[in-house]
Order: sequence, then structure tokens, then C-alpha cells
Amino acid sequence: MATAALKSRGTKIQVDVSGTFTDIPEAKDIAFASPDSEEIDVTNQDSPSNTKEFLAGDVDFREVTFSCNYLWNHARHIALIADQAAGTKRQYRVLMASPAVLAQEFQAYVKSVGRQGPVGGVYALDVTLRVTGLPVEDTSP
Repeated sequence: MATAALKSRGTKIQVDVSGTFTDIPEAKDIAFASPDSEEIDVTNQDSPSNTKEFLAGDVDFREVTFSCNYLWNHARHIALIADQAAGTKRQYRVLMASPAVLAQEFQAYVKSVGRQGPVGGVYALDVTLRVTGLPVEDTSP
């Protein structure tokens, strides 16, 4: 059977600036928000056979991370650094390239911005967005 895999080249991460989503330029690797359920330990003296018991707690969508070629004088890269310093929350979205659909839209603040200048490489920006609330997910092609 032939694969149904989709190429991810062309995937975009965008930020809402004054009501318009704008690309964050030269993004490379993008890790989507991944839900993780909190565990509530309800183990008690009556739990059967020396086993632990749990209930599912709140869901945390954690972080979206991405790296990009660092364009030190580009308005979007400058804004990421400024937003991190100010603790600004914004709407972001990740758009899949093929098919061109919304993968996730979410509210987040910039948790960290790392800058690198590797030997034999290009300047890079590593960004971590802390997701707050429930992202909009769309998995339809």
C-alpha cells in the first residue's frame, strides 16, 4: 500500500497583529502544541491489589516551539523579543502546507527566545510559545 504521508515543507507559523495574521519569517522546525492530561492520584487504603489509581485532570497544551533563521532587523523577530520582555499574549496559528489547512490556532505568550551563532552555520532564533487555553484544532484535509 502506498504511503499517505504529507510533506511539511511550507508549513507556516503566524501571529495576529492588529487583526491580521502575519508570517513569522524563515521558520524551520515547528513543534505543534501537544496536549498532556494532569494526573490526580486517588490511591487509597482500599485500592485493589496494591495498585495506584488515577483520575484525569486538567489538560495542558504546553508549548509550541520553532526555530528560524534569525533576521535581527526584521519587525516580526524584533517583536517576538519585545513580546517576551513584556509578557504579551497574542493569537498564533500554525498552517499546514499540504493540504493548506489550519492545524492549530491558539493564544500564547513568548516564554523564551534563544539566539545562536554557530560556527559554520547561520544565526538562529529558537522560540518557545506558552499556550494558554484551548487551541482550535482542524485535522480535515
